[in-house]
Amino acid sequence: MGLPNRGITFYESFLPVFIKRAHQRNKRVRVSIVASTPREYGELVRRCLKIGIDEIEVNTSCPNVWKGSKQKEIPAFNTILLNEIIKESSKAARKFKLDIAERLK
Repeated sequence: MGLPNRGITFYESFLPVFIKRAHQRNKRVRVSIVASTPREYGELVRRCLKIGIDEIEVNTSCPNVWKGSKQKEIPAFNTILLNEIIKESSKAARKFKLDIAERLK
């Protein structure tokens, strides 16, 4: 089930107004994204930047992503997958700062 949310399409319509109000108050807007594949991470980064998000946390350690009754792999524990996510996210972000979140044991 993961952490339920309304999905990127909803946020593309909602966040521009939210961002405008935050910026009027000299506040920055930061989101944390979780996806299933490196390509999806890249796509979320692109779409978030397109709507004006100031900061994006690429969350690679979310234990709340499930498929049925099985927990999906946590990318932070798989260096090959983590590297692909970093590549796709960096390519999408280009000049923007990326924050790769990892849970440390």
